Amino acid sequence: MTVRSFVVASVFLIALVIASPSVRAAPIQWSGNGHWYDINPTPLYWQDARAAAESMTFANYSGNLVTITSAAENDWLFVTFGPLLSNPFHWIGAFQPDATLLDEGWTWVTGEPWSYENWAAGEPNDYFATDPSVGMYEDVVHFFPLGGTQWADTISTIEFPSVVEYGPPFAVPEPLTLSLFAAGLASLGVLGWRKRKAV
Repeated sequence: MTVRSFVVASVFLIALVIASPSVRAAPIQWSGNGHWYDINPTPLYWQDARAAAESMTFANYSGNLVTITSAAENDWLFVTFGPLLSNPFHWIGAFQPDATLLDEGWTWVTGEPWSYENWAAGEPNDYFATDPSVGMYEDVVHFFPLGGTQWADTISTIEFPSVVEYGPPFAVPEPLTLSLFAAGLASLGVLGWRKRKAV
């Protein structure tokens, strides 16, 4: 193979990789929680990005829009995917189930506790909800590159790429149910009955 043939073949392969949006690196694992992360480069509405993430699998784990539960995780994402996250915005898995609660009631798609947030200055601001006649609410969240590693709320009918996370499902603790409460009361009643009978 001549040098010229090698250069032509190399340029062709590089052009093919750049031109093909389906050629991507594999998800990257963060040692902080053992989860894997990837970018879905396809611009989608938030609900469609959520559905797309949940249809993806890697290493026998189902995907979801990323849930960021610590400053360390947020910082790692920007160190790892920084150039990709800086332009354009990217969806994350935060939303408001009741969008009419302005600037409150945020939750993660997995049901994990909302214990960490990293809003850009002035966010969340429900910018589009300032005029009730518009009928739009800023009830979903994206990375806000103008705020560095921070977030902003917006409407869900904008198309952005998204960040996908793969890991074991978060086990949402079940609330105390009436049946458990009744079983506990019945146990106490039996113990009380036994004590009275023994006396």
